[in-house]
Amino acid sequence: MKISRSIAIAVVTLLVAFPVGCASNNYEANNNNDNHTLPDDSGTNTNTNSGSDCLATCVGDNVCVGQPDHQSCVPVCESGLTCADSLRTCCYGGCVDLQNDPNNCGSCASFCDGNCINGACVDLCGNMCTTDQTCCGGTCTTTTTDMLNCGSCGTVCDTEESNACVAGFCKCGTANACDLASGAECCTTGCKYVATDVTNCGGCGIACTIGETCVDGSCGCGGGAACTGGQGCCNGACVSLDSDQYCGSCTTSCSAPDTCNGGVCNCNGEVCDAGYPPLLPGGCCGASGCIVFTGLAVANCGSCGSACAGICALGICN
Repeated sequence: MKISRSIAIAVVTLLVAFPVGCASNNYEANNNNDNHTLPDDSGTNTNTNSGSDCLATCVGDNVCVGQPDHQSCVPVCESGLTCADSLRTCCYGGCVDLQNDPNNCGSCASFCDGNCINGACVDLCGNMCTTDQTCCGGTCTTTTTDMLNCGSCGTVCDTEESNACVAGFCKCGTANACDLASGAECCTTGCKYVATDVTNCGGCGIACTIGETCVDGSCGCGGGAACTGGQGCCNGACVSLDSDQYCGSCTTSCSAPDTCNGGVCNCNGEVCDAGYPPLLPGGCCGASGCIVFTGLAVANCGSCGSACAGICALGICN
């Protein structure tokens, strides 16, 4: 016959100093996981931890047994600290199944973060993880490098602050994670201040046009708007980089007769080498392009526009 909760509590309290033949009511003797708070010393686990769902729902001739937040609601022990169910053991005033209860696995108040099988704790990965891995939600993972479980299960690295998990810490490359409050953001090569960085203006990889500045995360030229395609910011103004004055950059200009074509100085799209073709005199003759100053080129004998009334041989008029 079961006794009332108050009587059971009184009996258990008296027996704390005089243990009898059941599972020890000493926490350390009954538990192999010391990462949680000790149950109270009454032997009946009347801990009032507000985070325990068990305490709020366990009614009648039942009691919560286990570590705070990891308790099972079980029947109170019979008179003499015995259990009507021979397969259960009296722990802290309650009859628990040490073979299958994950909150009391193998011993009283021994929490198992997995499956309790025949009194042994088997994690959700089936105890298959290697020594350098941790079981996180049923998956073996290396918490020293996993950005979704960096250092511990469930610790996720913020991709704006970091791009790698190194030795269990979120990092930006090999440096510390970026301080977003300071305006730094983690880009491929490290923490960048996207409000002012011309190569990462407003975000990683957003580069301003040549000569522009980055102000408040926006590219601009000379205090104005950003230059459009094909332009460069030269001396505070947007100009075409396909002009003879600014050919490909703000510091490159073409000397006549060469002109700028596609951002490169050349002769109407051609590059006239010295001795063009090889060993024969030649040069750039403006719109006419590269000319060989020899043979029958009587209009350009020896140089551009040098007409020859006779025969032009090797650039000499005869």
